[in-house]
Amino acid sequence: MASEKTRINKEITMEIFKTKPEQWGLRGDPELWNRLSKKFENFDDPKNEIEFNKKLDFEFHELLKKGKRKSDTVWFEDFSQSGMSGGQVYIKWWTNKGLPLLKERYSSTMKTIPFEYKKRLDDVTSSAWTIFKSQFIHNRHNITKEAPFQHHFADIIRQVGNLYCLNREDVFLVDLETKCTDIRGKTKYLDITCEFVNQISCAIELKFKTAVQGAQDYGRIDFYVDIEALELVCAEKYDIGKFYAITNSTPYINKSKVGIGTIFPTHNGHITEPNKTYSSNIKGRKDVVVHLKTSYTFNWEKINNWYFLELTIDRNKFDKHQPLTRGLAIVGGDKTRISTLGTLLNFGSSSTERNRTAGI
Repeated sequence: MASEKTRINKEITMEIFKTKPEQWGLRGDPELWNRLSKKFENFDDPKNEIEFNKKLDFEFHELLKKGKRKSDTVWFEDFSQSGMSGGQVYIKWWTNKGLPLLKERYSSTMKTIPFEYKKRLDDVTSSAWTIFKSQFIHNRHNITKEAPFQHHFADIIRQVGNLYCLNREDVFLVDLETKCTDIRGKTKYLDITCEFVNQISCAIELKFKTAVQGAQDYGRIDFYVDIEALELVCAEKYDIGKFYAITNSTPYINKSKVGIGTIFPTHNGHITEPNKTYSSNIKGRKDVVVHLKTSYTFNWEKINNWYFLELTIDRNKFDKHQPLTRGLAIVGGDKTRISTLGTLLNFGSSSTERNRTAGI
């Protein structure tokens, strides 16, 4: 997977940078063009056009910081100094022509769906999340708790996933309440799982917290418990984990000065430390211990009076020499599977097991 990703990155980079503009601003602009091209050879393939544009703008300004700015130009000591404008970059040319040209070229490469399954699954979850948020804020569905959040989001993932099936061999499936045993000695039901069968799979956990519900201390801890569970199942089976949260309760968003919010922080901008253990002894969550292997950034997106969070768990970031768990068993979807045709199929579980899938 890594070598394939690198190949795709270099192809995209060559495509958007290979044909240089006929006219430049100053003599240093072609050299900055080449520096920018080299930067992008080391990046993972951007998820979408928006991410590429952000990376391009960021790296452009990072490169400018290495020179000496004067008005609308930046001089680079290590560029060729030949000619009257040697070593100089013209910022207005980049703003008006150079950067827009690169963005337009990248956009043209994105007019077809990529065949790489990792990128396709990233696109499916990203597009489904955008659609869900848009429908949610415009009251398309009556969602006041986690169950309808789960059902409607799963249905959107199913529909989008079907559209990303490109050949006759592609099969996209969505499960609800997939049973996992021995998650720290307990049984865990994953809210949603989805996959391009025999290619790549994703485990998803959801949280829906409102101000009326209160109990923000419990909620913060539960965020961390779910994230750890995703790390555990990704280490054993799933290629990607996704954690999504929705809230209108600002204690989750604002930084805490005391209490559980300082132990299990969820505030906007917080970055967790890799390989750190978190513990709680508060009533109702006594003796809860969570260990997160990798770092996560809580970037909440505010839309109207609601806040939305998306975190990605990537098994490729785990240390392969230090397994996260032993003996984890993934039993399968509890009660229903949403197939590529949208048909609900029985999926072997006893009637006594949890079932929150009715009404899809």
